[in-house]
Amino acid sequence: MAIFGNVITSLSWFGVNMLGVGLHSYGFMESAFWALAGFIASQLVLMSLCLLPRQFWKAQTAAA
Repeated sequence: MAIFGNVITSLSWFGVNMLGVGLHSYGFMESAFWALAGFIASQLVLMSLCLLPRQFWKAQTAAA
């Protein structure tokens, strides 16, 4: 949930400024859009890694 909070905060902070309308708009910036999209994609990858089953997270132990 904390990683998803990063996505929401980035959209709130940067996304509002890139909408192109309203008082908080600084105009649409192509490079900022791709940077924001890349950041959100990286956070989604981290969230998907956290959803892996427990067997992938445990260290492999040798059978005795």
